[in-house]
Amino acid sequence: MESVSAREYFLGNARVQIRDITFESGVRDFDEANVTRLLRNFRTEGCNRDDPMNFIPGLISKETLGSTWLQSVQPQQLSLPPTESLTCLHGKHRVLAAREFFPPRDQWWNVA
Repeated sequence: MESVSAREYFLGNARVQIRDITFESGVRDFDEANVTRLLRNFRTEGCNRDDPMNFIPGLISKETLGSTWLQSVQPQQLSLPPTESLTCLHGKHRVLAAREFFPPRDQWWNVA
C-alpha cells in the first residue's frame, strides 16, 4: 500500500488570528513552566513568527479555506468567520505565550 504524502494535503501557509486557533484535547497538557520559558525567550531573543521553522501545522477544510481566503483582504491573512476555527496539531505553548507577549492588535501566528 502506498503511503500518502503530506504534500497531497498541504494547502498553503496563512497568518491566522490567535483567537481562531484551537487544539484537540490530545495535544500536550498545559505546562505553565514551558509558557514562562517561551515568554522569557520572546523577550530576550525576540519572536520571529515569519520564520517557517516557527509555523504551526494546522488543519482546515478546503471549503472553509476557499470561502475565507476569497474574503481576505491580504492573501497572507486568513480571516475566519466567527463560527470557524483552525485546529492546530502542536504549538499550544507558543500560542499561549504569544497571547501574553503580543499586544491585542498583533495577536496572530503563521500556520502551515
